[in-house]
Amino acid sequence: MTFTRKGLEFAADRAGTELENTRAVEIELDYDELGIDVGAAPEQLGAILSTLLGEKMADEEGIFDLVVHKDGVPVATLTLACEDDALEVVGERVAAAVAEADLAEALLDALPRS
Repeated sequence: MTFTRKGLEFAADRAGTELENTRAVEIELDYDELGIDVGAAPEQLGAILSTLLGEKMADEEGIFDLVVHKDGVPVATLTLACEDDALEVVGERVAAAVAEADLAEALLDALPRS
Protein backbone atom coordinates (compact mmCIF):
# COMPACT_ATOMS: atom_id res chain seq x y z
CA MET A 1 0.00 0.00 0.00
CA THR A 2 1.09 3.58 -0.56
CA PHE A 3 0.19 7.19 0.06
CA THR A 4 0.85 10.09 -2.27
CA ARG A 5 1.67 13.71 -1.41
CA LYS A 6 3.00 16.48 -3.63
CA GLY A 7 3.47 14.07 -6.55
CA LEU A 8 5.58 11.64 -4.48
CA GLU A 9 4.38 8.13 -3.67
CA PHE A 10 5.51 6.69 -0.31
CA ALA A 11 5.55 2.98 0.56
CA ALA A 12 7.06 0.74 3.22
CA ASP A 13 10.53 -0.31 2.07
CA ARG A 14 10.59 -3.98 2.99
CA ALA A 15 12.94 -4.97 0.14
CA GLY A 16 15.79 -2.59 0.95
CA THR A 17 15.60 -0.53 -2.23
CA GLU A 18 18.96 0.60 -3.59
CA LEU A 19 19.48 3.79 -5.60
CA GLU A 20 22.29 5.11 -7.78
CA ASN A 21 23.76 8.61 -8.07
CA THR A 22 22.44 9.71 -4.69
CA ARG A 23 22.82 12.46 -2.16
CA ALA A 24 22.22 12.23 1.56
CA VAL A 25 18.91 13.24 3.11
CA GLU A 26 18.85 14.72 6.62
CA ILE A 27 15.58 16.25 7.81
CA GLU A 28 14.48 16.96 11.38
CA LEU A 29 10.79 17.42 12.16
CA ASP A 30 9.75 18.82 15.54
CA TYR A 31 7.32 16.64 17.51
CA ASP A 32 5.34 19.69 18.67
CA GLU A 33 4.81 20.80 15.09
CA LEU A 34 3.61 17.30 14.19
CA GLY A 35 1.35 17.01 17.23
CA ILE A 36 3.21 13.92 18.41
CA ASP A 37 3.88 13.31 22.10
CA VAL A 38 7.59 12.65 22.63
CA GLY A 39 6.87 9.91 25.19
CA ALA A 40 4.63 7.98 22.80
CA ALA A 41 6.32 8.90 19.51
CA PRO A 42 7.05 5.34 18.26
CA GLU A 43 3.47 4.20 18.83
CA GLN A 44 1.92 7.39 17.46
CA LEU A 45 4.11 7.48 14.35
CA GLY A 46 3.41 3.77 13.77
CA ALA A 47 -0.33 4.42 13.98
CA ILE A 48 -0.10 7.40 11.61
CA LEU A 49 1.92 5.43 9.06
CA SER A 50 -0.43 2.45 9.40
CA THR A 51 -3.38 4.69 8.55
CA LEU A 52 -1.59 6.35 5.63
CA LEU A 53 -0.24 3.12 4.17
CA GLY A 54 -3.21 0.89 4.94
CA GLU A 55 -1.00 -1.74 6.54
CA LYS A 56 0.35 -2.43 10.03
CA MET A 57 3.47 -0.38 10.77
CA ALA A 58 4.91 -0.87 14.24
CA ASP A 59 8.37 -0.73 15.77
CA GLU A 60 9.23 -0.48 19.46
CA GLU A 61 12.18 1.76 18.70
CA GLY A 62 10.19 3.96 16.32
CA ILE A 63 12.25 3.24 13.20
CA PHE A 64 10.41 3.01 9.89
CA ASP A 65 11.83 2.53 6.39
CA LEU A 66 10.10 4.07 3.38
CA VAL A 67 10.79 4.16 -0.33
CA VAL A 68 9.62 7.15 -2.38
CA HIS A 69 8.61 6.91 -6.04
CA LYS A 70 8.06 9.67 -8.58
CA ASP A 71 6.36 8.73 -11.83
CA GLY A 72 6.77 5.06 -10.88
CA VAL A 73 10.55 5.27 -10.39
CA PRO A 74 12.24 5.01 -6.95
CA VAL A 75 13.79 8.39 -6.14
CA ALA A 76 14.50 8.19 -2.40
CA THR A 77 14.86 5.81 0.51
CA LEU A 78 14.10 7.21 3.94
CA THR A 79 14.38 6.04 7.51
CA LEU A 80 12.07 7.80 9.94
CA ALA A 81 13.52 7.51 13.45
CA CYS A 82 11.89 8.68 16.67
CA GLU A 83 14.71 10.38 18.57
CA ASP A 84 14.54 12.02 22.02
CA ASP A 85 13.70 15.50 20.78
CA ALA A 86 12.48 15.20 17.17
CA LEU A 87 11.58 12.90 14.31
CA GLU A 88 14.73 12.40 12.25
CA VAL A 89 14.44 11.51 8.59
CA VAL A 90 17.64 10.24 7.01
CA GLY A 91 18.42 8.36 3.84
CA GLU A 92 19.34 9.06 0.27
CA ARG A 93 17.76 10.57 -2.81
CA VAL A 94 18.43 10.68 -6.51
CA ALA A 95 19.61 14.28 -6.75
CA ALA A 96 18.37 14.84 -10.30
CA ALA A 97 14.89 13.50 -9.49
CA VAL A 98 13.82 15.00 -6.16
CA ALA A 99 14.97 17.79 -3.83
CA GLU A 100 15.29 17.31 -0.07
CA ALA A 101 12.92 20.23 0.46
CA ASP A 102 10.26 18.46 -1.64
CA LEU A 103 10.59 15.33 0.49
CA ALA A 104 10.26 17.38 3.69
CA GLU A 105 7.24 19.25 2.34
CA ALA A 106 5.51 16.02 1.29
CA LEU A 107 6.10 14.43 4.69
CA LEU A 108 4.88 17.51 6.55
CA ASP A 109 1.77 17.51 4.35
CA ALA A 110 1.09 13.84 5.10
CA LEU A 111 1.68 13.86 8.85
CA PRO A 112 -1.07 15.42 10.97
CA ARG A 113 -0.06 18.58 12.76
CA SER A 114 -1.35 20.23 15.90
